[in-house]
Amino acid sequence: VGIRDSHDDAIKFLKLIKLKGCEKGESVRTLDPLKGPFSDLEFQGINSALHAAYKAQAISLQTFLLAWLFMAKGHRSIQYAALRVSDFTVSSNNQGDIVYLLHIPRAKQRGKFTRDALKANKIISKVGLLFNEHIQTLILMAESLRIAPQDMPLFPRQTPRLGAPKGYEWHHTTQSL
Repeated sequence: VGIRDSHDDAIKFLKLIKLKGCEKGESVRTLDPLKGPFSDLEFQGINSALHAAYKAQAISLQTFLLAWLFMAKGHRSIQYAALRVSDFTVSSNNQGDIVYLLHIPRAKQRGKFTRDALKANKIISKVGLLFNEHIQTLILMAESLRIAPQDMPLFPRQTPRLGAPKGYEWHHTTQSL
């Protein structure tokens, strides 16, 4: 009986204690080579490899654009998963220059669904033209799927997601993206 009591006490104790993990931001602050951010040289190498893979047609335009967004803008995957064709806009500024904007859904807003608030992000012209090309393909895809073109996910799945909320069947989850 005495051993059983000490065993139960040990279990209770282990459930109560909390082990201190890594200090938040430590790997970034110390530029940890394994867990920290990419160095400038590593980042340039990844960027060059991304462009080379797209040029060699080793990756799709969709994959290129998604990877470019992660690198250039650094938003969360849930934000990119929620993007729709209507979130990309083309306009002109006062000087008549074409301006490409991607309206990114906000994340980490308490009590708000991810599409309730959007923030405009400028996209460089070369990539904006590629987004235009990608969207033309998505509009054709939306027609074949009988989805309103503006509601088509910017980065759609290959197959519909079972059990997804209405209107999000073709959206990726954060894990699948």
